[in-house]
Amino acid sequence: MFDLGLTELLLIGIVALIIVGPKDLPVLFRRVGEFVGRMKGMAREFTSAMNDAADQSGVKDISKTIRTATNPVKTGLDRVGEATKEFTNFDPLSETGKLASKRAEAAKKIHEATANRSKNNKTERVGSNLEESEKSSSENTIKSEIKLQEGFFVAISISLMGGLIIAFPIIGYQMWRFVAPGLYKSEKGAFLPFLLASPLMFFLGASFAYFVVTPLAFDFFLGFQQPGSLASGENSETGTAGIAFQGSAQEYLSLTIKFIVAFGICFQLPVLLTLMGKAGLISSSGLKNVRKFAIVGILVLAALVTPPDVITQIILFVVVYGLYEISIFLVARVEKKINEQLANDGYFEDENEDFDDPIMKEFDEKE
Repeated sequence: MFDLGLTELLLIGIVALIIVGPKDLPVLFRRVGEFVGRMKGMAREFTSAMNDAADQSGVKDISKTIRTATNPVKTGLDRVGEATKEFTNFDPLSETGKLASKRAEAAKKIHEATANRSKNNKTERVGSNLEESEKSSSENTIKSEIKLQEGFFVAISISLMGGLIIAFPIIGYQMWRFVAPGLYKSEKGAFLPFLLASPLMFFLGASFAYFVVTPLAFDFFLGFQQPGSLASGENSETGTAGIAFQGSAQEYLSLTIKFIVAFGICFQLPVLLTLMGKAGLISSSGLKNVRKFAIVGILVLAALVTPPDVITQIILFVVVYGLYEISIFLVARVEKKINEQLANDGYFEDENEDFDDPIMKEFDEKE
């Protein structure tokens, strides 16, 4: 996650050039630069605040005292190192080194001659073993445990993930019980549907990632395997090396969790935008106006939260962009309901309605 491949960067650049256009592309880059500059400024402020806190606590004075006290020890170690250089300088091209290299070369030639004699007798047996191993590896893909503690941590990760998913409704209910007393009755009625829709959309995105995207991504990655060819014949000494997948349980679990979390979070887009539209922070017309910038932003987001291959990036982009269009439709519906409610409450005046206000008639007659 958060790795960008060359093909992903090229795809982002091409789409940005086509969708945004050459005229608005500098505006997009300027906004991105302003955002990066703002983030750097926040980082500098945080660093300066930490340095000020260190100065006030006297940490720098203590570290300076420690460095001053350890300088004599460091100087002594440097002198010892310079003194030992005379004993460690060995010339490999000296007479003794030449004799040793000739002896090693002669032993190597004897070993090669012995190996060539027994190679022809063992070629058929080794070839049959390699054929059986290739056949078994192609038929059955086993997830290996490369590290000693890998099986334990895989079980712990699966348990934590499963426990979080099972307990999420209870956690959400407890959060609602904490927030609900501070809300009005109308606010509770407006907020409760979003609270119920959020876990539903997350589970929908996780299911889509697990049952649709993950198999496609794994098939794409496994397509880079290459079968090798064995040596055959008396005069054949070498064969073509193959590339086979040796599955790791930790890597398989890690990649699967990344897909599930990325798609689950991205499926929250309609819930978030609709809630912001209900609060009056955004509008459907505003979302339509920034659609071309949203396309580039979604493409960059898809590149960041997926592995560095174009297939999964495009799949996530198509899904999230579809959710973006659905969000525009939902925000427009929310705006329509709000306007109807305000009109019923008398905040909006009907332009076609005739008013018999005498004050307004007198004002019109004066004109």
